Amino acid sequence: MNPKTSRVAVNFILEAIVKAARRTIDQIREDFKSDPHIPIYIHHPDGGKLMISREAHKRLVELAKQFLEDDPSKKDVTDLDKFVPLVGTELVRTFILEDAKVTIENIEPALAKAYEILTAKHEAITHYIPCAAMSSDEAKRFKIGPVEFVPQKEFFDELAEELENYPELAAKRGAEALAAWQGADRSRLRSIDDFRREGQKFAEAVKSYYEQFSWVVVVQVPPCSKSVSQRKAAFAARGALNIIKLLLGASASDRMCIAEDSADPLRFQRLARGEDGELQISGHWRLNGNPVKGHWDDLLQSEGRRDVVALNRLFEIVVGSPRPPYLCEKFFRALSWFGDAVTEPSPGPRIVKFVSAIESIVGTGKAAAGEEEVKVTTVVVSRASCLYGDAMGIDRKAAEKKMNEIYNWRSGLVHGSLSFFDESLARKASETADVTRMILLMGLSLYECVGLDDASFNDERLKQAYVIIANQAGEKGALPSADEAGPSEA
Repeated sequence: MNPKTSRVAVNFILEAIVKAARRTIDQIREDFKSDPHIPIYIHHPDGGKLMISREAHKRLVELAKQFLEDDPSKKDVTDLDKFVPLVGTELVRTFILEDAKVTIENIEPALAKAYEILTAKHEAITHYIPCAAMSSDEAKRFKIGPVEFVPQKEFFDELAEELENYPELAAKRGAEALAAWQGADRSRLRSIDDFRREGQKFAEAVKSYYEQFSWVVVVQVPPCSKSVSQRKAAFAARGALNIIKLLLGASASDRMCIAEDSADPLRFQRLARGEDGELQISGHWRLNGNPVKGHWDDLLQSEGRRDVVALNRLFEIVVGSPRPPYLCEKFFRALSWFGDAVTEPSPGPRIVKFVSAIESIVGTGKAAAGEEEVKVTTVVVSRASCLYGDAMGIDRKAAEKKMNEIYNWRSGLVHGSLSFFDESLARKASETADVTRMILLMGLSLYECVGLDDASFNDERLKQAYVIIANQAGEKGALPSADEAGPSEA
């Protein structure tokens, strides 16, 4: 933390709190009339609330952010919205109640204490996320890295007893809450039977909702704030599905998504009115996931396939690290674009997203100041052509022709020369999907060769790797090694 800016921020925050505490109710009302806004409060260490100005709250947020950014492992597990009020409370305790001098030596322990209070409530959570994946009569559970996919029926067989007993668990929790109630008026409190009935409704509702989806993704997240845990679990579930999409291809995975990303319900009704003026009500059912044939589970779990092994290893690194190595993060960004494109219903945006995945794989940082877009596009096309040509076993010119064609489609869609209503877009999107998939798989092989988990790898070394590929295009074993990609500059 910067000692000077931290001292300035803390002094400003404390002065604002003291000033606000001295204001009368009439003064507060007059301020609100001239500037209506929701008041911001922090908790007083001894109970009650203290009002804080918006500017002081802004400084408080920045101070909390700075503390967390100094240690990525703290930032990775912390809900900033929960941390900020605790920081305010500890500042009041340290510098107002205890009258400590505002120095960096006192500021850092105050923030550390706030963090300690917050992390005492952190817990490891196992998340069960419903999703639409492979639709198959022979479904069996499998894993992608640390994420497990369980068929929905098997999942509910395992949870049957716990769900049946959930109303009693809800009643027990309700009794504990009632016993801990400190308020004087108990007339409006719910009864234990109310908690039991509510538990029954929740158990029935969750079963009804989850039954719409063919799979449940099981994700174990280490101790962290609850909201962060939920975000990490959804991130891991999407990542695992994106790996399946890459391995199976777009046409076999375009309906795959976790429940919260599903735009439409699986069962739904439609209401309309015909020319005769009469109402028309119809029921519809949407296919859950993608029907797949053959031994798809063997493909996803094959230890003999280098790409499956590499994807599992990459996924474990990304999910388990607050700051994944350069190439892991880069590939996962491309994979996210690819997964998003696969489930995009409109062919125009699908093409744009697929090309974004390609750019994520072959790009090496921002363009230099004044560098023309045409030049950047030429570099992207050239590098992507090398990967695609090697993947398909075709010559450089044929690969470059296909890449220029795809880039022209993307450019036309973005700049308006290609209509979103063009009847050929569905075919073009399908072709772009196939090309992108091969580029990503070949890109993964490249990244493995030069150092997938090398924390010191950077843009310059990746540029050098692409130069080597371009010079050896068409040759067998053209992918460079880590040594050929250049020494670390870290």
